[in-house]
Amino acid sequence: MEQPSTSSYQWPSKPFWLSSFVPKIMPDIFLLVGNNPDSSWSATVRAVLMGIAVAETCPDSEARELVAENDYEMIIIDAGAVADVTALIAELREASASVPIVVATASPRWQTAKDVLLTGANDYIRKTLDPVKLRANLQDVLTRSRA
Repeated sequence: MEQPSTSSYQWPSKPFWLSSFVPKIMPDIFLLVGNNPDSSWSATVRAVLMGIAVAETCPDSEARELVAENDYEMIIIDAGAVADVTALIAELREASASVPIVVATASPRWQTAKDVLLTGANDYIRKTLDPVKLRANLQDVLTRSRA
């Protein structure tokens, strides 16, 4: 059987390739940024990711340094627990231009949504304690970022 030439065949992206052909050895790591890692919403995020990824948590003051040093699959920012979410997104984009960033808020506002999306966030979602909805939101962002 003839192998396709590299000029006519595009290899899948790394995350797709790893999940499709090689058993996962290391779980994906998500960074949850906010000052209250013990909140019910943070616990819901960790529960949703259990078994498919590891959720590390940190305050916004440590996020830029962690993103510069580590390879995260996604960054989830708790907008209510961060002093200036747009400044944080700009800093995280400097540290890593390609990692998907999701901003979650309990009280969404269109102006804030516009600001965070223009600054570089991939999505702006309403916080939910429903694990099915949360998982769907996060999976949608991952799917779009890998395409």
